[in-house]
Amino acid sequence: MLTGAVEIYGNHAVLLVGSTAWPEVDWSDGPVGADRRHVAIRTRGQIAHTRVSIWQDAMPLVGHLVFDGELDLDDYTIFVGDIERLGRWTQRIGQTGVQRVVVRVDDPGTRLA
Repeated sequence: MLTGAVEIYGNHAVLLVGSTAWPEVDWSDGPVGADRRHVAIRTRGQIAHTRVSIWQDAMPLVGHLVFDGELDLDDYTIFVGDIERLGRWTQRIGQTGVQRVVVRVDDPGTRLA
Protein backbone atom coordinates (compact mmCIF):
# COMPACT_ATOMS: atom_id res chain seq x y z
CA MET A 1 0.00 0.00 0.00
CA LEU A 2 1.31 3.47 -0.91
CA THR A 3 1.66 5.45 2.31
CA GLY A 4 3.56 8.51 1.09
CA ALA A 5 5.24 10.16 -1.88
CA VAL A 6 7.44 13.21 -2.34
CA GLU A 7 9.38 14.89 -5.13
CA ILE A 8 12.72 16.23 -3.95
CA TYR A 9 14.61 18.91 -5.84
CA GLY A 10 18.04 18.18 -4.47
CA ASN A 11 20.76 20.76 -4.28
CA HIS A 12 23.24 17.88 -4.36
CA ALA A 13 23.23 14.71 -6.47
CA VAL A 14 23.03 12.37 -3.46
CA LEU A 15 19.65 11.51 -1.94
CA LEU A 16 19.40 9.95 1.52
CA VAL A 17 16.67 7.55 2.62
CA GLY A 18 16.62 6.31 6.19
CA SER A 19 16.97 7.59 9.73
CA THR A 20 16.77 11.23 10.79
CA ALA A 21 20.25 10.87 12.37
CA TRP A 22 23.30 12.23 10.51
CA PRO A 23 24.64 9.60 8.05
CA GLU A 24 27.97 7.78 8.18
CA VAL A 25 27.65 6.46 4.63
CA ASP A 26 30.89 5.72 2.80
CA TRP A 27 30.31 4.85 -0.83
CA SER A 28 32.53 4.41 -3.84
CA ASP A 29 31.74 5.89 -7.23
CA GLY A 30 28.73 3.56 -7.56
CA PRO A 31 25.05 4.49 -7.69
CA VAL A 32 24.26 3.40 -4.09
CA GLY A 33 25.96 3.29 -0.70
CA ALA A 34 24.58 2.31 2.70
CA ASP A 35 25.31 2.20 6.39
CA ARG A 36 23.11 0.58 9.05
CA ARG A 37 20.70 3.56 9.11
CA HIS A 38 20.78 5.12 5.61
CA VAL A 39 20.85 4.44 1.89
CA ALA A 40 22.61 7.09 -0.23
CA ILE A 41 21.44 7.11 -3.86
CA ARG A 42 23.04 9.09 -6.68
CA THR A 43 20.49 11.22 -8.53
CA ARG A 44 20.50 13.91 -11.17
CA GLY A 45 20.67 16.61 -8.50
CA GLN A 46 19.62 20.03 -9.72
CA ILE A 47 18.85 18.79 -13.23
CA ALA A 48 15.58 17.04 -12.35
CA HIS A 49 13.26 16.28 -9.44
CA THR A 50 13.60 12.90 -7.76
CA ARG A 51 10.35 11.13 -6.86
CA VAL A 52 10.33 8.89 -3.80
CA SER A 53 7.36 6.67 -2.98
CA ILE A 54 6.98 5.02 0.44
CA TRP A 55 5.20 1.66 0.38
CA GLN A 56 4.19 -0.61 3.23
CA ASP A 57 3.95 -4.37 2.64
CA ALA A 58 2.92 -4.88 -1.01
CA MET A 59 4.65 -2.70 -3.63
CA PRO A 60 5.00 -2.68 -7.40
CA LEU A 61 8.20 -4.20 -8.79
CA VAL A 62 8.98 -1.29 -11.10
CA GLY A 63 12.54 -0.19 -11.85
CA HIS A 64 15.93 -1.72 -11.19
CA LEU A 65 16.71 -3.07 -7.73
CA VAL A 66 19.71 -1.23 -6.22
CA PHE A 67 19.19 -1.94 -2.51
CA ASP A 68 17.29 -4.56 -0.55
CA GLY A 69 18.31 -4.64 3.08
CA GLU A 70 17.56 -3.59 6.61
CA LEU A 71 17.87 -0.11 8.12
CA ASP A 72 17.57 0.87 11.77
CA LEU A 73 14.92 3.61 11.78
CA ASP A 74 14.42 5.43 15.08
CA ASP A 75 11.59 7.59 16.40
CA TYR A 76 8.97 5.98 14.13
CA THR A 77 10.23 8.20 11.28
CA ILE A 78 11.73 7.77 7.81
CA PHE A 79 13.76 10.61 6.30
CA VAL A 80 14.13 11.46 2.60
CA GLY A 81 16.33 14.35 1.51
CA ASP A 82 19.50 15.53 -0.13
CA ILE A 83 22.86 14.97 1.55
CA GLU A 84 23.06 18.66 2.53
CA ARG A 85 19.61 18.47 4.15
CA LEU A 86 18.41 21.54 2.26
CA GLY A 87 15.48 19.66 0.75
CA ARG A 88 14.04 17.13 3.19
CA TRP A 89 10.88 15.26 4.05
CA THR A 90 9.96 12.97 6.94
CA GLN A 91 7.08 10.59 7.47
CA ARG A 92 5.85 8.71 10.52
CA ILE A 93 5.98 4.94 10.14
CA GLY A 94 4.19 2.15 11.99
CA GLN A 95 7.10 0.85 14.04
CA THR A 96 10.60 1.78 15.13
CA GLY A 97 13.76 -0.29 14.92
CA VAL A 98 15.10 -2.46 12.11
CA GLN A 99 12.97 -2.24 8.95
CA ARG A 100 13.31 -3.84 5.53
CA VAL A 101 13.96 -1.16 2.90
CA VAL A 102 13.89 -1.76 -0.85
CA VAL A 103 15.17 0.87 -3.30
CA ARG A 104 14.34 0.61 -6.99
CA VAL A 105 15.38 3.22 -9.55
CA ASP A 106 14.41 4.05 -13.12
CA ASP A 107 17.86 4.87 -14.53
CA PRO A 108 20.63 3.24 -12.49
CA GLY A 109 24.12 4.53 -13.15
CA THR A 110 22.97 7.50 -15.25
CA ARG A 111 25.83 9.96 -15.48
CA LEU A 112 25.33 13.54 -16.51
CA ALA A 113 28.19 15.86 -17.27
